[in-house]
Amino acid sequence: MKFKKMLTVLFTSMMLLTFSSSANAAVGFADTKAQAFSIQPKAAGNESMSMSLSSSNDVDWYKWTNNTGTDKFISTAIVVFDNTSRSKYHIGHELVYKDGRSTDIFYSYDGRGISHIYVPAGATLYTRVEANVFIDPSIVYWLFVVNHELD
Repeated sequence: MKFKKMLTVLFTSMMLLTFSSSANAAVGFADTKAQAFSIQPKAAGNESMSMSLSSSNDVDWYKWTNNTGTDKFISTAIVVFDNTSRSKYHIGHELVYKDGRSTDIFYSYDGRGISHIYVPAGATLYTRVEANVFIDPSIVYWLFVVNHELD
């Protein structure tokens, strides 16, 4: 539990100190896995993306292909700041291995992120953002992707 709180504080701190790309509620933005927006997390750093969903049926897909030649651990988190507790965005993940096999979409227990997803060299991690309860397209989410170096 202490680790989870520490991770939450870390992601929140990084969000406050990091500039992020913005393209709020872009209709047609990365709506399918084939159209996934490519992200490039920095070594031992993070990539954040701010976006919003345009409707209750909208989903946004992101991908990162591990072309580093070594296995990596990736953590993801989604943060939503709004004035209602009804806004429930969450993220799912799918791992596609270099031989074409893939996992089913998997979610964290609370839907807010997963720490240390093992991504072998050559594999692609897809991340899907969706809404459990859609409120308004003006509600922005921040997606954080952290690349943990393997020792």
